[in-house]
Amino acid sequence: MIATVDDLEQIAADDHADVAALHGWRRELFGEAALALKHGRLALAIEKGRVVRVDRAWFRSAACPTIWTRRRPFPGASCIAARNLAS
Repeated sequence: MIATVDDLEQIAADDHADVAALHGWRRELFGEAALALKHGRLALAIEKGRVVRVDRAWFRSAACPTIWTRRRPFPGASCIAARNLAS
C-alpha cells in the first residue's frame, strides 16, 4: 500500500506530514505527484477514456495551441480539450 485515507488527509493538511507516502520510494512513486496536484502544478484529464497526468506548466508554454489564446471552448477548458475541439 502506498497511502491510506488518513495519509491522504494528512498530506492535504500539511506538505510535510510524517506519513509513509512522503518518504522513500513511496514519495518518488506517489508523494511528489500528490503534492504537485495539491498545489496546482499537476492536473488530471481524460484522454481516450484513460486518466492521464498533465503538467500544468505546459498550458502556459508555447506548446499550448493557438486556439487556447483566442478563446476557451467552455469554462475551465484545458489545452487538451481545446486541441480536441479544434480537430
